[in-house]
Amino acid sequence: MTAPAPRPATIRDLDVICAQREAIFLESGSSPETVARFSEPSREWHAERLADGRYRGWLTEADGEAVAGVGLHLLDWAPGPSHADTDRRGLVLNVWVDPAHRGRGLAKRLMLELQAEAHRLGVFFLVLHATDAGRRLYERTNWRATNEMSLSLTP
Repeated sequence: MTAPAPRPATIRDLDVICAQREAIFLESGSSPETVARFSEPSREWHAERLADGRYRGWLTEADGEAVAGVGLHLLDWAPGPSHADTDRRGLVLNVWVDPAHRGRGLAKRLMLELQAEAHRLGVFFLVLHATDAGRRLYERTNWRATNEMSLSLTP
């Protein structure tokens, strides 16, 4: 069975995008209190970037309801070994599929749509933070682990 075609997200989809993002973190083990803390700042961030085009999203619907989504944040980034000819990079985020719709190729179809759009925009280097659940999908579609580390500086 072919996965349904994704559609571009608009500012009218802000509630859906934010709900899917919250679901990602809850499924990954974040507490409801932690998710509640970033809910409103995340909503403001997405609204601003959806409006100015720095965030592009795609949603897949079933029976009129968004059951999967993905986002691309366009970043101004210093050229480097993996993308020497451009000062842009894309951060893939908000990859989510409703549990009842998993295993049907929706995430793969969304990722291919995102990659095609990035290519059209001249963004030839993409990064993402993989959950354990998503890692297999990314590895099967030629994504490679990098040496990225992180440090959280508390306010």
